[in-house]
Amino acid sequence: MNAAVFWGNPMLERKQMPQSLSISQSSDPSILIELGKDWERLNSLGSPSVPGRYVGRHAIANPSSCERGVAWALTSLSMIPEADREVSVLTARREGELVGVLPLVLDETEKLKHWTLLGSRGEFGDGKGIIGRQEDQSVLGMSFAAYLTEYWSSGISDVRFEGIWANDLGMRAFCERFSESTQWKCNVTERQSHRAVYRIYPGPDGIPIWPLAVRRPMRWIDKGLESGVFHFTASRSKEEIFGNALAIRSMLKHHVEPSREMWAVGLTQRFLDYRYGKGVAPSLCQAGKLGSCVVRWKGSPIGGAMYWDYKGIRHTFWMEVRVHPEQEQLVFWMLLSKMIEEGNSQDIFEFHLPKKFEPWADGLENMASNTWSVRLDPTASRARSESMEADHSERDSVTAG
Repeated sequence: MNAAVFWGNPMLERKQMPQSLSISQSSDPSILIELGKDWERLNSLGSPSVPGRYVGRHAIANPSSCERGVAWALTSLSMIPEADREVSVLTARREGELVGVLPLVLDETEKLKHWTLLGSRGEFGDGKGIIGRQEDQSVLGMSFAAYLTEYWSSGISDVRFEGIWANDLGMRAFCERFSESTQWKCNVTERQSHRAVYRIYPGPDGIPIWPLAVRRPMRWIDKGLESGVFHFTASRSKEEIFGNALAIRSMLKHHVEPSREMWAVGLTQRFLDYRYGKGVAPSLCQAGKLGSCVVRWKGSPIGGAMYWDYKGIRHTFWMEVRVHPEQEQLVFWMLLSKMIEEGNSQDIFEFHLPKKFEPWADGLENMASNTWSVRLDPTASRARSESMEADHSERDSVTAG
């Protein structure tokens, strides 16, 4: 099949695969909306159960989360200019029921283009993969790879997956099967996660049990909040969440911000649009609970955060602190300590933050697992093919002579 024709217009291709799976491919972004309800159902089934109080501080994080949900996918796609959006959404069905989704997007820079997982950009970009039940991950990965090998590989120049969890069976099966079938080289390198993960549990009195290294600073934080000069508020209602988002953004007006900070602002705005937009079906984008918090000094916001609670994990996808550099860590701890205390009261014991805040959380151990960067490179395959062609030409020349 001509690759240029295949990707030129939105279309759907279907191929029967082993294990009674029917694989489809669509290059029309609107399919994300069409799949919304079933996508959320699958993500919920594939996500971890609520981590209890004694899950263990060093337990490996499950690769599935709210960040594989359709709301995050739509938000990530909306960050790409409409004229530059090019997607490949693969779906797997068993007897007509949707059992798996692999959303890919073309990532383009000034120097190169490569296919990657939708939503894998940014500080919470790691951990993306195949949406589906845990018990189906391996067969889904192999089936998606087999389909792409047959119908798609001739039109691919580069495939890169950043931030794959080491225990992600679906993505591992995909990479191994695709590399084996196409003879492309699979380059895998270990890297640190782009997030910080902290597990804090409450004691019998409901107060978080802090590591010894942070107990003294916590006393200063408690005194600061008790003084009345600083004021912390946490909100769940739609109106207060929007109000807090505006308050956090207002802190940035008087500061020169790097592009990635403004990217976080734009992502939050689009996420709130998909979460609360008029006509958005609750089953599409309202999994879990959204919340926000702000620390004010004499009525003015100096720190704030937006977070998403999903199955016992709090994902803080936007956090800002804007005070004198000498006070930044203090205000950060005011935010974090109260977010953890309020989260514990809601049976939330695992907290995910952008990795840039890890130095300020000195004394807390980052439990995030390392991830893998994978590049499927056709160069080696092409080199072997050219070498074989050269050998054939040389033999033909000798025979002719």
